[in-house]
Amino acid sequence: MLMMALLYWLIDIKKFNKYAWIAVVVGMNSIFIYMFFNTVGYQWLNGAVAIFVKGFSGLAGIDPKIAAVFSALVTWVTEWYICYWLVKNKIFIKL
Repeated sequence: MLMMALLYWLIDIKKFNKYAWIAVVVGMNSIFIYMFFNTVGYQWLNGAVAIFVKGFSGLAGIDPKIAAVFSALVTWVTEWYICYWLVKNKIFIKL
């Protein structure tokens, strides 16, 4: 609740929304990203990202636990970019 209050104060009252567009991109297609991740994204995207991350981390000799965290971050960025592409092309999924 304190975090929500802080963000409300920063973004809505103080008008400090320089970095708010990162969340706005996902919010504009939140239903799409939810459905995508629970169907295709979980089965396909996570596996595809994990293959590349494990390959690069194996070459670099990175600990598997750190590679798993890095894989999750890369997956999140990839899903965010899908939402960004949808917003950029003015494609909005609505119910």
